[in-house]
Amino acid sequence: MLGLIIMAAGLQLRGADLPPPVVEAADRLQDGTSYSWSTKTELIGAPVDSTTVYGKSGTNGFALLEIRREKVSYLVFKLGNQGMVKTASGWKAEAELAGLSGTALNTALILLKSESPTEEFSHLLKEVSGLKSEPDGSYSGQLPVGTVLRLFNSVPPPAGGSAKMPEVRNPNGTLRIWLQNGFLHKYVLELNGNISLSFFSHEVQRVSTVEIKDVGTTQFEIPSEAKAKLSNER
Repeated sequence: MLGLIIMAAGLQLRGADLPPPVVEAADRLQDGTSYSWSTKTELIGAPVDSTTVYGKSGTNGFALLEIRREKVSYLVFKLGNQGMVKTASGWKAEAELAGLSGTALNTALILLKSESPTEEFSHLLKEVSGLKSEPDGSYSGQLPVGTVLRLFNSVPPPAGGSAKMPEVRNPNGTLRIWLQNGFLHKYVLELNGNISLSFFSHEVQRVSTVEIKDVGTTQFEIPSEAKAKLSNER
């Protein structure tokens, strides 16, 4: 209860006016709770395929993230801000990825930069405004320009494209939240803007759908090599 009061007070100090059920759901998803999730990101209007990150968060602080592309599975284990990528020559930290290129490097960087729903949702609740209940039981609110720009630039550009982060004009975005039995079940980020890259300029809508399941029951094994290297990095 004390944690809920402290979290709610912290959010209010940042100017948020949040419905109590949403604050309570966020509190239940704090670090230490195991769960599984998927994050599907679509760039509507851009010549880029959708990407789905599958993740598992454990009670010990470790997290497993995976992307499957063209029958190849890319794996990353994370502990806090540190991450290890599974490669053909063993588990590697970001600084050791010089041997990767193209799709493999791009995918590894996406996984290493990905936040867990616990981290991302906490940040979003501090930034969203006007969060209100909708007729279907969900909650929706507006995201400030700074948040939209940060989210547009939160993943590397596609392999083979510009190394520069895209220029985004006329950015705007919304956050929509669904709860289930008092727990966070799903949230959707809809970001809009005119994106300019060296090979592409167009109105784009980026839709990221995060779905959470198996709260409190998720389990997974941590390879000893990855765990040892992660522990040494801290």
